[in-house]
Amino acid sequence: MCGFGPSDADPFDRRRKVQLTLRMVGDDPENADHLKAICTNCMEGLRYLSPPKPDRLELMRQLRRATIDDQRYALTWLEQKFNKEREV
Repeated sequence: MCGFGPSDADPFDRRRKVQLTLRMVGDDPENADHLKAICTNCMEGLRYLSPPKPDRLELMRQLRRATIDDQRYALTWLEQKFNKEREV
């Protein structure tokens, strides 16, 4: 839901790590397709609060851990974003 993964630092309390729990989404307990991983904060109802924005170092850590395809996607997105700003 929020994008945090298992063992990421909790943005609301850096002393603890995010833990994921499988929760059923919907009313059909027979359908395993309706399971979703939800982090500690989302389970506690904090998903309606905006987590603190990560600093540059945290963003680089997250990008470094991403798949090569996701890294390429981020690079393409950044190139397009900054090319549009140059045109303005």
